[in-house]
Amino acid sequence: MKELLTERLRLRGFRDGDLPALVAMNRDSEVMRYIRTVGSEAEETRKAEALIADNQDEPLGVWAVEGRGDGRFHGAAMLKCLPEAEDVEVGYRLIKNAWGCGIATEAAGRLRDYGFEEIGLEEIVAVADPDNAASHRVLRKIGLSFRGLRRAYGTDGLHFFALTRGDWQDRREAGGKPHISGTGTPA
Repeated sequence: MKELLTERLRLRGFRDGDLPALVAMNRDSEVMRYIRTVGSEAEETRKAEALIADNQDEPLGVWAVEGRGDGRFHGAAMLKCLPEAEDVEVGYRLIKNAWGCGIATEAAGRLRDYGFEEIGLEEIVAVADPDNAASHRVLRKIGLSFRGLRRAYGTDGLHFFALTRGDWQDRREAGGKPHISGTGTPA
């Protein structure tokens, strides 16, 4: 998995040594509140082991997010196909100590740029629980706009966000300011 850097973060492939931190994050009901039901420790360990072993979907996949200077585990970020769809989704999940620090925005923004610049994607999408206002803010900050409701991960009514390559390029040409189009805040 290709390592990606930002000013503060390193996005890298998961390693066996990440297992305890990954399991702990995925067992935290506050972290998982808008994602899925938390499983038993054995179930979450199996899921985390499978992610570490099978995360070879390059150029897409799931990256460990860590501090660039200290190597501290902050969570996971992904750029991968939505299940049962062709759309490439950006996503993130962070430990609580990393909340509110701009880490999700920085990691997701780096994956957005990687997707457009290096992979050549034409569009990047995201889905978020309607009640997850923090995730909605992150997605808007990186330039995605609300496009309506969508079914994904077996759940109806998720908020669907998207950013096209053209809108991303327009934003960059305008000096890097966020380009927010579409309907803005969902009703």
